[in-house]
Amino acid sequence: MTFNIRHGRGLDGKVNLQRIVEVIKQEHIDIVTLNEVDRMFSIRSNFVDQSSWLANELKMDFVFGPALSLKRGDYGNAILSKLPIIKHENYIFRLKPPVAEPRAILEATISVDNSFISLLTSHFSIHPILHRKQLQFFLEYSSYPCILMGDLNRGQNSRSYRKLTGKYHDCSLNNPLPTYPARGPRSRLDFIFVSKHFDVLQTRVIQSHASDHLPVVAQLAKKS
Repeated sequence: MTFNIRHGRGLDGKVNLQRIVEVIKQEHIDIVTLNEVDRMFSIRSNFVDQSSWLANELKMDFVFGPALSLKRGDYGNAILSKLPIIKHENYIFRLKPPVAEPRAILEATISVDNSFISLLTSHFSIHPILHRKQLQFFLEYSSYPCILMGDLNRGQNSRSYRKLTGKYHDCSLNNPLPTYPARGPRSRLDFIFVSKHFDVLQTRVIQSHASDHLPVVAQLAKKS
C-alpha cells in the first residue's frame, strides 16, 4: 500500500491516526509506505511521533526518513512492514537557495522468504528542479528486485510517468483509478511501480476519508 496521510488530517479537518490504522488493518497490508508523516513536528499533529505510533498500533516494523527537519521535529516519509526491515537509508534533495521545501527518498531492504527486496518511497516535489532530481534517482536505481511507491505529484499523462514506465511496470495500468482529491477524485497522483521481477495479481484504490489522498493497494507475487 502507498498512502499520503497528510499527517493524519482527514476530510473533516481533524487529525485522527486511528483512521489510518483502520484502513491498513482492513486491507491486511504487509508493507505500507506513508507520505506526509510528522515526527514530533508541530502542534498540528500534537507533537506525536506518527510513524512510531502507527507501527506500535499495527505491530509492524518501521523506518522513518525526514525530508524537513526543524529543532522541534521532522516531517517526511515512513515505511511500515510486517516483514523484517534489514536496513534503510534516507536521501534528501534540496535547492540552494532554499526556494522550495526539501524532499526525500526513503529506501529500505526487506527480507521476504529468505531473499531481499528493495523498497523506495517518496513524496515528489511540485518544483520542477527538485522533481527532476528525485525522478533521476528512481531512474538510475539499480538494486533489484525493487518496488517504488509514493505520491508522484504528476499524472499518468506526464513526462515523469512516461519515463518511469519505460523502466518499471505501473501496477495500476489495468485499473488506473484517480486518487486525489479523496472526495470526488479526479487525478491519479499515487503510484506503485515494480521491476520486472514481480507479477501483479491485483490493484485497487481504497475509499477513505482519513486523508485528502486515497491509498493504493497492490497484491504482488515474486517471480521464481
